[in-house]
Amino acid sequence: MKDEDQNDPPLLAADGGSGGDAVLESVGADGGSRVRGPWSPEEDAILSRLVSEFGARNWNAIARAIPGRSGKSCRLRWINQLDPCVKHKPFTGNLRHSQFNLVFAVLNFKIYVCIF
Repeated sequence: MKDEDQNDPPLLAADGGSGGDAVLESVGADGGSRVRGPWSPEEDAILSRLVSEFGARNWNAIARAIPGRSGKSCRLRWINQLDPCVKHKPFTGNLRHSQFNLVFAVLNFKIYVCIF
């Protein structure tokens, strides 16, 4: 085994055990760490509280209050999952039909442009 391999930090589960999907991994020489994997309900609650206090603007400041999460991951979690404006409903038949028509029209236009 190489000396570099011996210095690499081991990957640990976020709960300290060997199971689970969330993984704590080392980042760079500054000793910081990040969590990779699903968000816990506690992290979601903290994120929601911080966004209600500070607004959905300064994501790096919000991320400092959630250990192991970056500003980008906080922003994406809020925008895609936790924002009350997000509608968690399946697509309707009309929307699927409209999407298909739009894609079909764009592809036809691209073919037309390529031919002429």
